[in-house]
Amino acid sequence: MLPIESQKRLIIYALLAALATFLIATFYPVGRPADETTQLSFASAYAWIAAQSLAPAIVVLIPLQLVTRLSPRLTCRVGMALLALLPITIFLDAIGFHWTGERLLSATTAHIAWSLLPGLIPFASFSTIAMTACAILTVLVLLWFSAWLSKYLADRWSTDHPGELSPLKIGWVLLAGTVLLGLPAMKHRTRTIAEMQDYSTRHPFCVLRVIGYRSVGMMIPTGESAVMSHLYGFGLSTAVQHRLDELKQVRIQLAVIDDKTERPSQEDRSDVLIIIMESLQASLLNEDVMPNSHKLASEGLMLTQHFTGGNASNLGIFSLLNGLEATWFPYADQFEPLANRFFHQADYELGFFGGTNDWHSFGMEPFINPKWYDRFKIEPVAWLESDQRAIDHVQEFLGRGNKSRKPRVAVLYLYSSHGPFASLPEEEVFQPAAESYVTPFSDAMRMPVWNKYRNAVRSLDKMLLPLLDRTRITAIVGDHGEAFLEDGTIGHGTRLSQIQNMTPGMIYFPGGKAKRITERTSHADILPTILDSIGIKTSSPVFEGVNINSTEPALLAQRRFASCSYMGGSLILTGPWTEKPDRPFAYRCAYSIKDWQIAPLNPVDTKGLQWIPPNEKSGNESRDSETIGDELGDWLIRRLGVNPMDDERDELELFAQYLTAPDHTIRLAAVNLAENVSRPSDELINLVSDRTADSQKEIRDAARKVVIQLQRRAR
Repeated sequence: MLPIESQKRLIIYALLAALATFLIATFYPVGRPADETTQLSFASAYAWIAAQSLAPAIVVLIPLQLVTRLSPRLTCRVGMALLALLPITIFLDAIGFHWTGERLLSATTAHIAWSLLPGLIPFASFSTIAMTACAILTVLVLLWFSAWLSKYLADRWSTDHPGELSPLKIGWVLLAGTVLLGLPAMKHRTRTIAEMQDYSTRHPFCVLRVIGYRSVGMMIPTGESAVMSHLYGFGLSTAVQHRLDELKQVRIQLAVIDDKTERPSQEDRSDVLIIIMESLQASLLNEDVMPNSHKLASEGLMLTQHFTGGNASNLGIFSLLNGLEATWFPYADQFEPLANRFFHQADYELGFFGGTNDWHSFGMEPFINPKWYDRFKIEPVAWLESDQRAIDHVQEFLGRGNKSRKPRVAVLYLYSSHGPFASLPEEEVFQPAAESYVTPFSDAMRMPVWNKYRNAVRSLDKMLLPLLDRTRITAIVGDHGEAFLEDGTIGHGTRLSQIQNMTPGMIYFPGGKAKRITERTSHADILPTILDSIGIKTSSPVFEGVNINSTEPALLAQRRFASCSYMGGSLILTGPWTEKPDRPFAYRCAYSIKDWQIAPLNPVDTKGLQWIPPNEKSGNESRDSETIGDELGDWLIRRLGVNPMDDERDELELFAQYLTAPDHTIRLAAVNLAENVSRPSDELINLVSDRTADSQKEIRDAARKVVIQLQRRAR
């Protein structure tokens, strides 16, 4: 291949790549059209997208044009591969951002792809798999066609006649044209960038991270920027161990009645039914979607501002069955689930019944396990059929055929409200409803999919009717919420937002008074509320939730509690500010007692996006940062009795403490953390060198490797 042929093909391929990028950015079926998201004129709005589509292609094209003489064939192949990545990246980003709210070129997406996606693939619908396969095949066909077309046109491109431009000159002409296309937008640069950040999918520069976009806010610190947050995290280790010891040892104490210690008789103790519905959005506990559950809720505690432990099943169910925030989920295998322990100690029999059997896939085996239950019935997902069998098992388990039996607790988990949403034909009242759909779905498909989902929930509500017996304590919650583009995402587990981290909540008590709770409550409140109602106390104040019945509304309103992220490493703190329209919905923080990290991040709104104060003024950002740090510190003291962020020692002093900690896991973590220091002092190198004589072989080996890295950087 001659250099001129390579240059021709690259020019044509670059134009094809830019055209494909422009079409994807303009016509991807989500959000408003580009001209409706800006104050630019119609022509200028699309000229600006065209400029953004051409610019990265030209950045690749011109350097390649200059080096084609060195190896024309190799340059052509490398250039075409790089140019093909442009529209592919824009397309994949549009799908991913539409689905999860995260950019394709981000650490979070990498985490999803490598850590979470393999476990989620088995739950993909046939439609989604089929469409994915079709999309891959289409891309391959288009790549082949583009390569063929570029060669076909290049062969017919003559540069032999006077006045005809060479490919290299055309490259410079394209650069000048790109600048001209972007001039109207750049006349109002500040305004244009703000508009782009709000509707970033339409703008390739946002996708390629040339310009920022409105996001959840600060990234969880990594690398060198994370050193202090991990050192502060190490400061929690002793308190965490003490708390775990307490969780392992705590027992119930008998109820005190009329100044006498008594165990309520079996006849006086009600059966308990805890119903967990998969992916249950907070708005659905109403007369239209859940008439039977709503009627029962209206006779008991209706929890109108109810938060789950986190935005995924494992976090929500852990919190519900332990009366703890889901921050403790990484240590679920360290202690017996508190609900099981306390009910068994109170001489209850426990049963778990579920319409699915995938608990191991999401780390729930430590607390969803037959060893903790007297009766345990689960089966592979068969949607309504398996859910109906689970309901039948509960009906039989809680039946009163044997009047002398012990009181019982049944935990029922229903799955048909998870996508792709199964419903009874007679309950498909919300129309139009999608027969099937592909995730992510477009704006136009939102209502049909939303109706399909509501029909599924309504079906489960009908199936539950035989269980809603007024003689037993009944709680109904979702494991987490579900997004249908309300927060810019689809599904759950992707964003710390109102729609994903809140669910319906209700508790019915036989003979109890109807009460509407408008203050914030959480999954951690359900267990202590039920236990207290049947006279079961604990030997120490182990719960992080409260008894809703006995807590004054003013105290409920003032509480701070956390709801966690499935993505790991972050949570939101809610508090009195959550209910104020001119304040953030929550404060987002980095927090992990598995990786030992704590750091305040930023306030977020109900969509989980970084909160923008009304009438934003300079200085707000720093005040918010101080507030988040204060609230995080206060929450840590309430939960663990310590706030390591108050420690005023410098980095080296903290390393000196934790590199010699009694706990070998902390010493090892401190050694590995030291590797992130880019400019190590001699003192730090000496501290790590001392660990090469540690009693633990794993620490000795790690220290040797880290010392070598630190010494190289110190030269």
